[in-house]
Order: sequence, then structure tokens, then C-alpha cells
Amino acid sequence: MHFYSKIAMAFIASLFFQLSIQGQDISGNTLYMQNLYGINPAYAGSTDGIFAALQSKSQYSGLDDAPRTHSFNVHAPLPHKIGLGTRIISDERGAFDYKSGELSASYFVELSGKGMLHFGLSTGFIKNSIRTSRLAVNQYVNSTDPTLTSDLFNETQFRFRTGFWYQYENLDLSISFPQLMVEGQKFHEHIISMVSYRFTLSQNNEWLVKPSVLYQILPMSPDQVEVNLMGQWNNTIWVQTGYRSNKSAIISAGVNISGIRIGYGYETANQYLSNISRGSHEVLLAINVPFKKKRKLADLEDNTPVEPVAYQKEEENSLKFQEMEKEIALLRKQLGQEVENMEFREVDSISLNNSNFYAVTIDQDGNEKRTAIGPGNYIVVNTCTDNNFAHHLAKIYQKKEIEASIVYDSNKKFYYIYTEKINDFDEAVSKMRKKRASGFKNAWVMVYK
Repeated sequence: MHFYSKIAMAFIASLFFQLSIQGQDISGNTLYMQNLYGINPAYAGSTDGIFAALQSKSQYSGLDDAPRTHSFNVHAPLPHKIGLGTRIISDERGAFDYKSGELSASYFVELSGKGMLHFGLSTGFIKNSIRTSRLAVNQYVNSTDPTLTSDLFNETQFRFRTGFWYQYENLDLSISFPQLMVEGQKFHEHIISMVSYRFTLSQNNEWLVKPSVLYQILPMSPDQVEVNLMGQWNNTIWVQTGYRSNKSAIISAGVNISGIRIGYGYETANQYLSNISRGSHEVLLAINVPFKKKRKLADLEDNTPVEPVAYQKEEENSLKFQEMEKEIALLRKQLGQEVENMEFREVDSISLNNSNFYAVTIDQDGNEKRTAIGPGNYIVVNTCTDNNFAHHLAKIYQKKEIEASIVYDSNKKFYYIYTEKINDFDEAVSKMRKKRASGFKNAWVMVYK
């Protein structure tokens, strides 16, 4: 092979390797909105249970040895505001192979108002290799050339990535650094930032629209901008369309049924490849297995058997509770309100000196009013973080002839829906256990003193 041809081959191989290293951190995926952990480790543990996703993308359909990418990730929340996750990627681009694996951890802090800030950090490895058997043998390529058969392109490196995710009501801001550090290399100026907002289009919140903008600073390519618009019905069916600054269009759709998420995405070939490629295809299969809430027993053990519920005003039969649970589950889907991963006790004592608990009501003009609550024993039957969801819950209970009021914890940013306030502690514990037997399985007593 001619000397200059060797140099050209080495340069091209090096370029492709660098692109391979970066390729799967560049959100060229069309379905990343359905699996945000893939572009930012701060999303580790962002669901209400164990979330696992398998994605596969075939780029530039119609071209020989076109890039093909397969990825698998799983993440879940843990107590103490921590999330953990792991991700594995296999990427083939002609003669070049890219494999990576990583572990992630996230942590979130509550800010003033309703804001919440998540931090994420990942560490893992990148394994690069070249397969000379895939190189075409012709007058310009000698597959036995030492430049190609050496270990110049075969190496394993350690790398770190990090990210931040800020939430405020329906607004999400995300920024990640996919190549914060790669062993033996300088900091990669690769940044992925995204902003999105959720709108409701109907009074019952069945229809949601979520516009988003993603902007990438790329170290070896022009910066890329992507604009998307996703529509969703009842958290079950979704359709998304978008446009990238590389002059390619995107369309995707999918369904969410019983925790199983299936999606398909298509990206048109840009102007440079439109004559030789039929575009790119991507599929996603994900499953979310919610955690069951576990409540710790009260510090004061009471093995007294639960008495039959015979006199309560809330003498709901099983059918009434089934109907109510269906309404609450539908409301959660409509408002996107996740089930809180909290460890409740049968009894929790709160100090009156904190002065951070307020009774919440709605005035005639629809404005929320908060007034300080007095000491007592409150029987809580539900907990959430969204005020709109809390007021809808109270209305559902009231519609079933169950007295329900709302208390707000301004420190933890939780809304507690309670059915009774009782002065006597023993009587409150007894009634709470009767409520559990009658269908309120997550009832507990908040002692405010």
C-alpha cells in the first residue's frame, strides 16, 4: 500500500473510532424521550419502580455495513433520595466495533417552592476494536497491512459522564456531559441539553402535549438542534414528530400498556444520503415494575386484632373501593403523578414547633388558601406531591361520601389527604386500623403535637 494511502486509512479509521466513541452518547436515537436515562444519568431512579429498556437502531437502511446499535439499561429508585442504574451498549460501524458498560448513581434535593434538582454520575468502560475481516479487499486496501493489524485501534478505556436534571411543576431542564473524562484523553466538549414542558388539553387531563428542544455541542461535528412535539392520550398512546438541524425529519409512536412500553421511530435520510439510504429505524421495548409500598410497624406494637368495620360512615363495599381505585389510577395517568416511594409507619409524630403543616382549601375564585393546623391525630389515607392531584383525590373521596381534607407539608413538599382528626391517640390508631381493614390499605396516623 502506498505510504500516503496508509496515512489516509489511519486517519479515516481514527476518525471513525472517535465517532464510534461518541456515537451512542450523541442522542441520535429517535426514542430517547421514552428512555431519558440513556442521555442523562441524573434520570436514574426517576420511575416508581424497576425500569428496564431494550433499544435497537439500524441507521442508513440500504447501505452495506451501516451502523447498528443495541443498548440495554435498567434503573430503579432507592430510599434516601438515591437512584441506581446500569447501561450496556453494542455498536457496529463497518469494520469498527464499540462496546461500553457503566454503572450510575443519582441523588435529588428539594429546592424552595416546588423545584427539585437531580444529580447523576456514571463510570464504566469503553472497548474499541477493528475487524479486518470486514474490510473490503481491493487495490486500495491491504488487510494484512501492519497499520490495520496492529493494536492501534484496539483498546479499552475508562470514562465518566455526569448530568443534572431540574424539575419545576411541568417544566423539565436537563444537561449532561457524556464524555466528562475518558482515560488518557482531554475533556470532551460534548454537551447535551434539553428543555421540555407538559401541557394538558382537556379538563379531565386525558390529552397531553409535550414540546421539547434538544441542543448538542459536538466536538467533531457542527452543533445539532432538535425540535420535537409529542402528543399523548391517557398515558397509553403517544405520537411524536420532530426535525433535526442536519435536515432530517423524525416520527415515532408507541403504546404503554400495564407497565409495558413499545415504541417505533423512523428518521429520514438527510440531504447528503437521501439518494442512497432509506432512512433509519429504531424500536424500543421497556417494562416498568412498580414497587409495592411497605409501611413500617409503629414503634408502639399493638397486636390487638382488627375489629370488623360495622359502624363507620365510610361503609364502602368492595365494589365501591374497586371503582374508586380505578378512578385514582386513571387520575394518576392523566396527571402523570407517580406513586411516591416512601416508607410509611403506622404512626408518625410531627413536632408542632416546626410550623410547616397547613390545611389547604380552595376559595370561590379557585385560589388555594393555606392555614395553620392545630395539634391532633390525623388519619391519612393518601399522599402525593402535586396540588392538582391532591384536590382531585379529595373530590373522588367526597363523591364516594368519604369526608376528606388536605394538609400540606411545606418542608417535604407533600400533600396528605386525611379523613378524620381525632384528639385521643388510642382511638385514632384503632380507627386507622379499621380503615385499613375496610379498604384503605395505606392508612396511617400523623400525630401533630
